[in-house]
Amino acid sequence: MKFKKAFTQLSRQNYYEALKKDNPNRIDDVYFGNYAEDGGCEFELTMAWIPLQNKYAPRLEIFNDAFKCFTDHKELFEKLITLNDTDFTADEFSRFLIDLGYEDMSHKKLP
Repeated sequence: MKFKKAFTQLSRQNYYEALKKDNPNRIDDVYFGNYAEDGGCEFELTMAWIPLQNKYAPRLEIFNDAFKCFTDHKELFEKLITLNDTDFTADEFSRFLIDLGYEDMSHKKLP
């Protein structure tokens, strides 16, 4: 099976407003990983923005089936170090992924 490096940004999905009604503190997530060309994924990670000390801070979330991403997506993690301790937004992280060659599969385009 062939996989591609891709992502979706929650706030640019058609169903985002419906989700916000159920959880108004959720501002955005970016889901990224290895996605199959015919649907599904090999693994997926989430960069979530969590309320922390009167602001929203990015937090990487990963399940144990995605640990291989540290080698499969090595360039991403090497470049992510440059964002250490910075308050980047979901839009900025999406552009970061695009610059690394990830396909943007979000319903709406970046502003």
